[in-house]
Amino acid sequence: MIRRPEQRRSAHRRPTNRTVLAALALVAGSVALAAPAEAATYGVTLTASHAQRDVGQKLTLSGKVSGAKAAGKKLAVQRRVGTGAWRTIATPRTTKTRTFASRVTVSRTGTQQYRVVAPAAGSTQRGVSPARTVTGWTWLDLYDESYYSSGGVQRGWVGTVNGGTPPRETLGLYSSDGNAGSHGFVGWRSEGQCDRVTAAIGLSDGDSTAKYVRLEAGGPAQLLEVQPSEITKVDVPLVDDAGFSLRRFEGSGGGYVVVESPRAHCRVDRMPIAYD
Repeated sequence: MIRRPEQRRSAHRRPTNRTVLAALALVAGSVALAAPAEAATYGVTLTASHAQRDVGQKLTLSGKVSGAKAAGKKLAVQRRVGTGAWRTIATPRTTKTRTFASRVTVSRTGTQQYRVVAPAAGSTQRGVSPARTVTGWTWLDLYDESYYSSGGVQRGWVGTVNGGTPPRETLGLYSSDGNAGSHGFVGWRSEGQCDRVTAAIGLSDGDSTAKYVRLEAGGPAQLLEVQPSEITKVDVPLVDDAGFSLRRFEGSGGGYVVVESPRAHCRVDRMPIAYD
């Protein structure tokens, strides 16, 4: 009987599933080790104490910083007006508990934004807080602002009310005859930029026939009973952007409505140009 030569088994074995999985895991681990780790960034929260403040008033900005060595860290409080650049206005440090609080002065009218920046340190990148919006307001002296009028209006009115001389910032509104409808008036446009108006209103000495002054502040007219030779202080809200005006109302014969130190609370530096 002839025997066939015995065949040798190949030294190369077919890889098993376990071997393949182990190899894939090794490759994946190598890739993960090769990929750079994402850099850490400082986290910064921010709260503003007020959404509206008058120019010259203080605003408190507070928050907390998270990240490596955030305690005792120097920060930058920044302000931006309109679309301008961010400018640093304060440099507080965080406390041991990584909180901060900074009191800044509102220095201008209108919309402005505030944020806090934590500078980069070591391997931690800089962090920036969300921006907080604040509106600055101021009181405008209406004596120096553009106004519209009908009838005679005297700036720096010279006369007397109850025997006294009004201050320089006084307007005199002359009416030839209140009952006949010849009402001298003066008004200012606000266009929604102002929310209150104040003034001291009176009637000139010798104007014994008039009794009322009509005040219009964008809403229904208000009749203010003003006694001759007396001053009545008014502080009223402006309800829309129609502006406001003061008129002498009722009475016969000529006379003046005296408007002392009129002011408006506005979020702009100047009133809009008045119209005739």
